[in-house]
Amino acid sequence: MKVVFTLLFISLTLLFGEKNSPEVCPIVKKDFNYYAEQKVDLIIPSVFSLGKNLIEIKLSDAVLPSGYNIVAFIDVEEFSSKKEPEVENAIPFSSVEFYEKGKYELLLNVNLIYRSS
Repeated sequence: MKVVFTLLFISLTLLFGEKNSPEVCPIVKKDFNYYAEQKVDLIIPSVFSLGKNLIEIKLSDAVLPSGYNIVAFIDVEEFSSKKEPEVENAIPFSSVEFYEKGKYELLLNVNLIYRSS
């Protein structure tokens, strides 16, 4: 009799135990694409100067739910000076410090990262 109840319990667990996860988390109410496709505005100096220059990264929906993070990376692709500029990556303000006059090519990437708990 115990065997029958055990098999019945296992079969019912298999039928009702798992559900497909929803595309949109009921707590967040918005999916990853909503936050990934939002508008990003860059506020950069009209003229870069020697020393520290701030770059502001503004999101149209800056309040992100738990598990979502924004990461910005500024890469110095090319530079004509002897010393490479120093970059400090952060959100909402990143900075680039130039030590010499020259021609610089910078690449800025803004990434949305989601990590569930």
